[in-house]
Parts: sequence; structure tokens; C-alpha cells
Amino acid sequence: MRFSSSRAASAAPPGRMRAVGFASAHVLEAATLPILALSLWAVALADGAARPVLWLASTAVFCALLALRLAADCSFPAAPAHMALPPGLRILIAIGAAFLAGLGLQLVPLPPPLAALAPLPLELPATARPVSLTPSATALGILRGAGALALFCLVAQLACCPRAARRLAWLIVLGVAGHALLALAALQMPGEGVLWSANSAYPGFATGGFVNRNAFAAHMGLGMNLALALALADARRRPPEALLLVSLAGAMLAALAASGSRMGLVSSLVGAGVVLFFARPRRSLARRRGAQHPLRVALPGVLALGLVAFLAGRALPDRLLATPAALEERLLLWRQSLRLISERPWTGFGWDGFAAAFELYHRPELSPARVWDFPHATYLTLWCEAGLIWGSLPLLAGLLAGARLVAGLGGAAAPANPMAVAALAALVQAALHAAADFSFEIDANLLLLLALIALGLGRAEARRCGALARKECDDG
Repeated sequence: MRFSSSRAASAAPPGRMRAVGFASAHVLEAATLPILALSLWAVALADGAARPVLWLASTAVFCALLALRLAADCSFPAAPAHMALPPGLRILIAIGAAFLAGLGLQLVPLPPPLAALAPLPLELPATARPVSLTPSATALGILRGAGALALFCLVAQLACCPRAARRLAWLIVLGVAGHALLALAALQMPGEGVLWSANSAYPGFATGGFVNRNAFAAHMGLGMNLALALALADARRRPPEALLLVSLAGAMLAALAASGSRMGLVSSLVGAGVVLFFARPRRSLARRRGAQHPLRVALPGVLALGLVAFLAGRALPDRLLATPAALEERLLLWRQSLRLISERPWTGFGWDGFAAAFELYHRPELSPARVWDFPHATYLTLWCEAGLIWGSLPLLAGLLAGARLVAGLGGAAAPANPMAVAALAALVQAALHAAADFSFEIDANLLLLLALIALGLGRAEARRCGALARKECDDG
């Protein structure tokens, strides 16, 4: 009986199987976008995905979606889930894969003759040992990186469809704005700014679903600049939507200011400046259309006034005045972190192994009462953990992505692509913030940053190559 049913299935008309395959591909296509948006929102609300179970769940979701879409692509190349990526994105994905492969080499035991490449300030027996001081943490970090790379591939492919890209951008804005409103409401509650527990570390400051206020501020800045880019693009065609986006950006700006994060505020406002500069109409376009839209003219002043009004009486000005004292401690931490790099410039101490390595080189000038898990500079983290060469691969990928975005925006005769503008602003914000903090090492912020870059590059590359993935998608 089992054999006959198998024969019947194999004898099914090819047309029916093709129809079933296309229907399944359509269901997968429709489910991918809300699952991605919900995952980005959930990991931010839940401690920024700092807990292993949270980032492990998001990694499983992204890798499973990517595997399903690749399977649909192999079975039905003309289906909506087609994974064709523009050539400009493949090199970035290759760099990401090479970076993860290099981290995997840190788990391979070094024979005693090669142990000199990875010295330690301890007398250890001359036995084979890996480069990483914490192999289990490195292995988990590689798994987490694989989930981030899967998310980048998924969003870049979705961005080839303008309608899907716009919907995902709106879902991201709504999710971050909802997070901002929850954080502002939590300030008025006994938790004093934290959604799920008492705010023992930063009482009186908004942290939302994050543990750290700087990480929360970085998240708000990414969402705010995406909303601004969409609002400026919609100022003429969709004025009601543009006004709604400006209101949501204002809520995110208020939450950002309430976080009390100095670097979060500065880097986010620099990113907003990038949006305002690149989203301006080109000269020839302005002559054809006449005067600028009032929303475009009034937007910078309205946002500046809103910021000044909100900061009046808040604690952030006091923190800005206390910057020199905090900077002295930060410089001391950076100086001791540079010593780690000088000890292992080529191999690093292992991915996610900074805390263990720093204990070996920690000097009493820096307070021994605190646990130094991060060097408070992502560039130093990369070089301490992965070495100068391999640790610079993510920086190279960021430079290439920024160059392609600028090349796609400069000198265009059409209005600037808001996705590309928001992606460039996110890159600038992250590059500036990463110089003095670890906020973009928090999984929720890294995932949102990669999603915005993939959105911008996907749209820019699809326009440049003329290779939109689906004919039925219109410029929504």
C-alpha cells in the first residue's frame, strides 16, 4: 500500500506539483517579512538579545528561513522566493563568511612549535592548545555571527522588491517607535525606565528593553534616522504618512534623550545630518519642481526645538559636563587594551574572549572592583579578539558598503533612495558610536544595523543593475 501511494505521488502531473511548489513559495514569501520584523522587535525588547537563549532563538529563525528560501530557489527558480542577489552584495557576503571561517581557525589546536604565535603571560605546559582562550565562547560567537549573516542575506534579497523593502522599513520604524513609547512610559513607573525589572544601574534614565542605556540610545538612533529618511522621501507624494513618520521620529528622539547617553545622542544626530544632507533634492530636480516642500524646510528646526525642550531640566546636560572625568577612565582602559593587541597582533585572543584575556593584563591603575567585559571601543574589540588582519575584515566590509551607497546617491537625477540614505546614516552612526562604546556589539543593535544596510544596498544595487527580482512588484 505504501509502495502504491508512492507510485501515485510520483505519477502526479508535473503541472500540479509545480502549482503546489509555487503556492508554497508564495506562503514562504509572505511569511518571511513579518517574521523578520517581529524577530528584530522581539530581540530588542528582550534585553537586546544579550541572553544566550534569545540570540540562539533568533539565529535559528534566520538560518531556517534562509535554508527554506534556498530550497525553494533550487526547486523552483522562478518562484517569488528566488535568492538572486546583485553582484555588489556578494563580495560583502563573502567577506562575512571569510571572517567567520577565520574565527573558526581559532578553535584549531596549535602544535607547540606554533605556540609562539599566541603567547600568554603564564607558564603553561607545551601542549597543543587553540588560539582562543575561551573556545566554547568563540564557537557560540561564530554561531551568532552565522545568524547575523543569514539575516543580511534575507533582507538583501527582500530589498530587491521595492514594495517588500518599503513594508519592512515601515515595520522596523513602527517597532522601534513602539519600543520608544514603552520606554518613555516606563520612566513614569516604579521601574524607573526599565520595562521588565528594576533599573538598578541607570535609575531615572530610559533603557527600555535593554540593560544598557547606550545600547538603547543606539537602537533609537537607527530607527529615528530611518523614519526621517522615509519622511523626507514621502514629503511630496504622501504628506500624511510623512507627518506620521516625523511624529514617530520625534518619539524616538525623546526616548534617545531620556536615555542620557552622550555618545548615543551625538552619533545619532550626526546620522540625522547625513539623512538631511543626502535626502535633499538634487539641483536639477529642484528647478523642475520649484520650491522645496515646507516639511523639508521646517524639519531640522522642529527637531532641534523638540530636543532642546525635552532636555530642559533633564540629567543629560549634567552628564555632558562630566565627560572629561569619564574620558580619563576610558583612556586608561584603551591603553591597557592596546597592550593586549601588541601581545597577539596577528591571532588575537579568541572571539568573545576579551574579558578572559583582559584579566591576564589588567593593571591596578584601572579599578579592579569592576569586571571589564568590553574595551568600550568596537575597533579595539575586533583587534583584541581576532587580530589586526582578520579583525579588520568587518571594517573593510563597512567601508565597501559605504562606498557603494555613496556612489549610488551622488549625482543622481532622481530623488534619493530613502533606504540607501538610511543605510548610509546607520553606517556613519555606528562607525562613530563604535569608537567609544560597545553598543553595536549588542546583538539586537548589530542585527538592526545589518538589516538597514541590507535594505539600502539591496535597493541601490537593484536599481543600478536593473535586476528587480519580481515583475509583479510596483514602486510602492
